[in-house]
Amino acid sequence: MGELIFIIVFIFAFSVILLIGHNVSTDMELRLNETGINTSIVDVPDSLTRFDMGVFLIFVGLCLAAIISAFFVQSHPIYFFFSIVGLIVVFTMAIIFSYMYNEIGTTPMLQASANAFPYISLIFNNLLLISVGMGFLIVIALYGKPQGTLYG
Repeated sequence: MGELIFIIVFIFAFSVILLIGHNVSTDMELRLNETGINTSIVDVPDSLTRFDMGVFLIFVGLCLAAIISAFFVQSHPIYFFFSIVGLIVVFTMAIIFSYMYNEIGTTPMLQASANAFPYISLIFNNLLLISVGMGFLIVIALYGKPQGTLYG
């Protein structure tokens, strides 16, 4: 379950940094255009929005890596109860981080920046459903493999 916690925290932190960076660069672009100074900062907001698809691909890659690595971990069925408790903690964290991102993204100062990242918004609007699916796939990969095999 530690993989899911890492994925949620990493994507949240990176997304908030992107929102703030996009907001600062957009504000700088407006102020520089008002003064008539033409610099290369004008292209920064457009460059930051390209990270939107990158964050989505990193999220998908980390989810697949978590499922694959769970298959190779040796586990005993007696620890299934602890996995369920861990999943409840992960689901609670998913709800909290999703709510925090939505609160940050709907503030008037960052709302325009949040609208520039549709894939990140998609991830955080559905973070609980994604976490439930990922959690159960990881539990199936941990405990669903036959015992006594090379990987179990």
